Amino acid sequence: MVNAGLVLMVVTNPFPGRVFQRLDVLQQGYWRAWHPALVAQGLMHTIEWLRLPADAVFIGLGVIPMVFATGLTCWAMSENPPRPVGSRGG
Repeated sequence: MVNAGLVLMVVTNPFPGRVFQRLDVLQQGYWRAWHPALVAQGLMHTIEWLRLPADAVFIGLGVIPMVFATGLTCWAMSENPPRPVGSRGG
């Protein structure tokens, strides 16, 4: 799910935002590419907010389960630590 969240982030934010920016650069010139007037425009602001569901997928279905699994693994290893290599049980 981490990869799905990352793909959604790319599809919903950088790609449409940069396409819009590229079109503006072709019409107005490169000087305006990162001008606050362009970046703070309504459409760019909306494109930034469209990334929110992708972030939620990445965090909720990717990062949180990984942190949980890591915690469970650390807890299990503290309860039953691994034996050194070459030692015999008994």
